[in-house]
Amino acid sequence: MSKVTMIGCDLHDASLVLRVAVGQEPSVGKRFVGSEVVEMIAWLKEFARRHEAPRIVLAYEASSRGFGLYDQLTEAGIECYVLAPTHLPHTTHRRKNKTDDKDAQMLLDEVRGYVLAGRKLPTVGVPDLATRDDREAVRMRLELGEQRTRIKNQIRHLAKRNGLCFRPGSRRAGSGRGGACSGCARWRQAPRVRWPRGHASPY
Repeated sequence: MSKVTMIGCDLHDASLVLRVAVGQEPSVGKRFVGSEVVEMIAWLKEFARRHEAPRIVLAYEASSRGFGLYDQLTEAGIECYVLAPTHLPHTTHRRKNKTDDKDAQMLLDEVRGYVLAGRKLPTVGVPDLATRDDREAVRMRLELGEQRTRIKNQIRHLAKRNGLCFRPGSRRAGSGRGGACSGCARWRQAPRVRWPRGHASPY
């Protein structure tokens, strides 16, 4: 059986921390800047060539960086797996002594168990690009809706603190569409809120 280059990668926005090994040999560490993915791929291929271990298997934890690294590695011919953080061995002792290098070593141990002993990796499903774009659009829409609601509530509370009143019976009413605000009993005495021409009311 041909030898395998195995890598555990601790992925961050600013850095890529690797622990690399072939078979049962001691692992070696390597660090790259977060944007140096092309340089990392070139280094891994050269490492595999020097150790005569052409199959390259790399694993990293799913994170906020998404699946960009997975796409680049797969396109370069590197076998890549994205692992679920909730199914990895995070003990209390490990959390207290957590470092990037130790996390990379833990991921390398998972890859070793998979390659050498046939142990199953706790992978996450990697959706195709179209599905990712659809999810991003839905996520953005939900976030914008939450921001809109939060800003409306801030305006409403600010108006109530300062004794302002929105015109009842219209979408400018403070308590909802077509209703009167809590200060409508003072409608005739309260200052009117007028929106500039061309600007829509937030209510």
